[in-house]
Amino acid sequence: SFTVAVLPFNWQTVVLFVGPQAIAFLFFWIQTQSYRFVLSWVADITTVGLFAAGYMICSVPMQTFESLFNEFYSPTLFRALKGQDREGMARAWNDYAAAYIPAIILFGAFLIGNATFMVKLLLGEQFQAIASILVWPALTETFRAISSTLHHLGLAKVDMTVNIVPLALGAFVAPALVYVLASTEPLMGTALALLVAAIVAFAAVIPISYRALPIEWPVRRIMYAAVLAVPLWVLGRAMDVGFGELSESK
Repeated sequence: SFTVAVLPFNWQTVVLFVGPQAIAFLFFWIQTQSYRFVLSWVADITTVGLFAAGYMICSVPMQTFESLFNEFYSPTLFRALKGQDREGMARAWNDYAAAYIPAIILFGAFLIGNATFMVKLLLGEQFQAIASILVWPALTETFRAISSTLHHLGLAKVDMTVNIVPLALGAFVAPALVYVLASTEPLMGTALALLVAAIVAFAAVIPISYRALPIEWPVRRIMYAAVLAVPLWVLGRAMDVGFGELSESK
């Protein structure tokens, strides 16, 4: 028989780990969901429903893909992190990012190419007006998903404060730009506002990640994924054109 050492419960450790996550989640909600309230002020509730339905065409598949990827990869990541120093943590995150980010880029290209097709396939006739701007929500979700690698870096380092600044910036930019841009172009303005907020958050992720651990972003793999993304986008556009011709023939 053997005994397992159990660390004593420590409220301070729990608060320091969970507290920053709660703050980050609040900022994340403001960045990604507050547009509903701002858009209802500058436009109307019908526009909010139209945009939300279209945006879900991009956000739900991307979030599902993220969840499935992390479900399968997380055991590998946490095994690699076990008993590691800063350099070992960085290597574990590097391996995770090298697998995750190219996959997100390729799936994002699939969404960008197929967004219009999925609107025609999944939504009713009254929602077709949103199809023309869905490339921007698809790009937004791609940047957001790549930025989420910072969350796993925080898990590796057991320091979730790294997530606060990028999400705080996104939480400031998103509602402010929605208010400004959606006043004249409700659908396109909201889409561009959320995209800019996601890019601002991603831009903050990069220097913060370098300061947190001696990591390396998989630049070469990102470039390869960007090249391979082009055929996926072309395939998506071809599906959209083919579906349109089929619909017209009927």
